Amino acid sequence: MTAEPPVARPRWRVAIWLAVVALIAAVAIAIPLLWAQQQLEAARADYTAAAGEVRDASAALETVWQRADETRSLADAVLAAADGQHGDPDALVALSDAVQALTLQLEGDDQIAVPVPSTVPDSGTEELREHAEGFREGAAEVRRSAAELEAATGEATAAGEAYMAALPEAAASVEARFASAANLARIAHREVTASLREARWGPDAPAEVSTYASVVAILAASHAAEEAEKAGALYQARAEVEAFARSIAGGVMLDFDWAPVVNGYGANGSYGGTATWNTGHGGYSTITLSDSVAAQWHSNPSVASLVAHEVGHSITSKCMALFVDGFDSQPEVFATAWAIGLGYEREGNGESLYGRPSEELIELSRGCR
Repeated sequence: MTAEPPVARPRWRVAIWLAVVALIAAVAIAIPLLWAQQQLEAARADYTAAAGEVRDASAALETVWQRADETRSLADAVLAAADGQHGDPDALVALSDAVQALTLQLEGDDQIAVPVPSTVPDSGTEELREHAEGFREGAAEVRRSAAELEAATGEATAAGEAYMAALPEAAASVEARFASAANLARIAHREVTASLREARWGPDAPAEVSTYASVVAILAASHAAEEAEKAGALYQARAEVEAFARSIAGGVMLDFDWAPVVNGYGANGSYGGTATWNTGHGGYSTITLSDSVAAQWHSNPSVASLVAHEVGHSITSKCMALFVDGFDSQPEVFATAWAIGLGYEREGNGESLYGRPSEELIELSRGCR
C-alpha cells in the first residue's frame, strides 16, 4: 500500500491563527488593566467629591461659628451691663445658662478640623476610597456640629429677646424699692424705663441696659441719701408721714425735707409745712415739714390735716385746669378745700388761717384725686 504525501497548509492560515492568538492574549491583558484604570479614576473622582463635602461643611461651620461668637459677645455685654440685678430674675438666669451652653459648644467646635490636601494624592484605588470614606465621615461630623451650634445660638438669641422683652416690666417695679429717692432721680428712671419698651435684642442692647443700670444706681444713691437725711429718733414717724402723704397724692411725685422750724412753726408744740409744685413729668412737688410733725404724728391727729393741706398744694400740679378755672388760682383756698374734701376737718387743714371755703368749692375739689 502506497502512503499518501502530507497535505501542505497555506501559510496565510497559519499567520491568521497566530494573529488571533496574539490578539486574544493582548485583550486578556488589556481588559484587567483598563478596568483597574477605570476604578482608579472613579476612586480619584470620589476622593475629590468627598473632599469637596468637607470643604463645604467646614465653610458652613465657619459661618455659623462667627454668628455664634457674635451672639455670645452680645450676650456677655448685656449680662455685664445687667450685673445680675437689672431685669427679670428668671430671664437673667435663662440668658446666663444659654450663654454658658453656647460657650461650651463654641469651644468644642473650635477644635473640629478635618484636614484636606489641596491635591489628590498619588495613591492606590483602595487607599483613595478609604480617604473618601473618612472625608464623608468628617463632613457629617462637621455638619452635625454646625447644626448643634446653630441650635445653641438660637437658644441664646431667644433668651436674649425674652430678657429684653421682660426688662420694662421688671424696671417698673424698681421704683417702689427706692421710695425715698428724689423726684429728679425718679423722673430720670421713668424716662429710661419708658424707652425700654422700644429696646430690642441687638447691637444696641448692651448700651440700653447699661443706661438703665446707671439710672437705677442714681435712684438707689438718692434713696440712700434721703434715708440718711431723715435718720434718727424720728425716722419711723417721718417714714409713716411720707407714706401717708404719697398715699393721698394721686400719683404726684413727692420729695420731703425736714427742718426744726418751717414757715415759723415747729417750736412749743406748733407744727408747720410748705409745699411747692411743678406740672412737668406728670406733676411733682417738694413738701417741707417741721420735725414736730413727726414728733406728734402718733399723739396729735391734727398734724394729719396739715399734711393733707400740703398735699393739696402738691396735687395742684395734676389739676391745673380745676385750680385756675374753679379756684381762680388761689392756692391756699384750693389746698384747704382739698384737705376738707378728703375728710380732714381738724386744725391744721388751713381753715384757721385762710378761712373755710364754700361747700361748692369743697365739693369741686373732690374732682382732683
